[in-house]
Amino acid sequence: MSQDVDEIGRRIERLTLAPDDIRAPILRLVRPVLARFGYRPRVTATKVEALLAQVRDRPTRLDGTPDPAETKLLEQAERELEESLVSVERATVVGGQVLVSHAAWLRRLYEVLVRARRAVEQPEDVAAAAMAIGARRLVLPPLAIAEADAGADAKDAAPAPDPDATRLLELELAAVDRVLAAADGEIELLGRRRRLFEAARQVLLDTNAAAPLEASGVETRRAYIAGEITRLDRLEAAGVKPEVTLSHQLREAVDRGERERVHAALVAKNGIALAAGDAATFEASKRALGVLWEGKDPRDPEVRRASMRRSAAQVFGSAFPEAIRRTYEEARARYRRVAKAHPLASLPKLADDYFADEKVDAALAAVLATDGSFEVGGALLPMRVVEYEERYRAVRFPTQDLLLVAAEDPADIPDAIVEDPRTIVMDLAAGRLLARRFVHQERRARARTVMRAEVRVYLLDGSGSMHGPRSRMRDAMMAAELVTLKRRLQEGAKVARVVLFYRYFDSVLHPVALLASLS
Repeated sequence: MSQDVDEIGRRIERLTLAPDDIRAPILRLVRPVLARFGYRPRVTATKVEALLAQVRDRPTRLDGTPDPAETKLLEQAERELEESLVSVERATVVGGQVLVSHAAWLRRLYEVLVRARRAVEQPEDVAAAAMAIGARRLVLPPLAIAEADAGADAKDAAPAPDPDATRLLELELAAVDRVLAAADGEIELLGRRRRLFEAARQVLLDTNAAAPLEASGVETRRAYIAGEITRLDRLEAAGVKPEVTLSHQLREAVDRGERERVHAALVAKNGIALAAGDAATFEASKRALGVLWEGKDPRDPEVRRASMRRSAAQVFGSAFPEAIRRTYEEARARYRRVAKAHPLASLPKLADDYFADEKVDAALAAVLATDGSFEVGGALLPMRVVEYEERYRAVRFPTQDLLLVAAEDPADIPDAIVEDPRTIVMDLAAGRLLARRFVHQERRARARTVMRAEVRVYLLDGSGSMHGPRSRMRDAMMAAELVTLKRRLQEGAKVARVVLFYRYFDSVLHPVALLASLS
């Protein structure tokens, strides 16, 4: 690695550990003025992204000579990183405190350039290129508070932020990436990996609701989290158990000769190793997958579409892909019939385009992505309830209720009703001797978790503004909801009853539809 990049790494470390050592004497003189105007760092990673795209799309080079175009992009990416570092250093001096999320982003970008340089200088090393390309999380833009509207009235402008509150918010922003890093670092348990991604999504949404964040940082992280959760859904549907280590499942599947489970476990290992930067595991799993693929290229579009269809069948049922295809075919025919009476002349063309056979795969992909993209709650929710059980017990101490019971042993004689002292022993043996007892009422509380059904209500936008990917995702949410409802109803009395209401609107409100039974 060049000395310039080494120096950038040392400056990034100094920015975090010793911000007072930043050399900026002139900037410190004008610091109050810049702070008053809200100086913000300007950071970019376009050259880094271009370099990674170049490495991803390059042909295999076995002669060991670096590509001049890649070398040039690498130099530009290093200069871009240094310019971003200078901007963050200035903002740190002006603000008087470390911008935690930006400092962490600089460190991640530095790590990406380390990997990219190795891939450029050793083009025959396929693993090095994969490690650079697979670092998707590391190049996500930093999370930052969105800039205030420049046209806002001065008297309506927000007051100067409190330094302690700003520091706390910076730590909250950095926490999102820390949780994402922990999720990528979980290499064995898919269940824990999922919980960490869901926690990161929740922290991201909560933070964005509390303070408006820049859209680029929020949306790229949401897309990344959605992709990872969707991948976990597909792996679990393929037979990978979420709470058993991948290594154990792989050995077990190999011993049993279960080819599909071996493939699923290897795919999980390969993808997780790529995200975690584990080159050795990535290489080993890739070699094993190459044997199972038997010469097929997993990047081939048709192979990827077939894999996606298989995942849709595994997640939503074997009949689901065919049901979507048949529904699209019926929709095209229906819109052709009603087109003559519809005021929109282009309706048949729009319907043919939206419900085309080649769009079925897009619909299946959208349905698979709903779990990772949206948090709409579950049809059944666990609820903690307390049940009270009343019991009555005969006791010797006084209560308001008196009871006469048969004496059972000599210890009951002091409380017995004696009619003839001479016959006490005979009456006790015969069960005729009655003893006084008091009735004590006990109330015991028992807490347990039960599943309670929700009433699900969807209001769906059917206007022209939704045509395209937005409407396809809307339909995907409903399709996933209907599949879940069908499964609940098929289980019968095993679970609570689920009810679904939905209603479309465009220029008018359409009738409310109710689904509560299989009929």
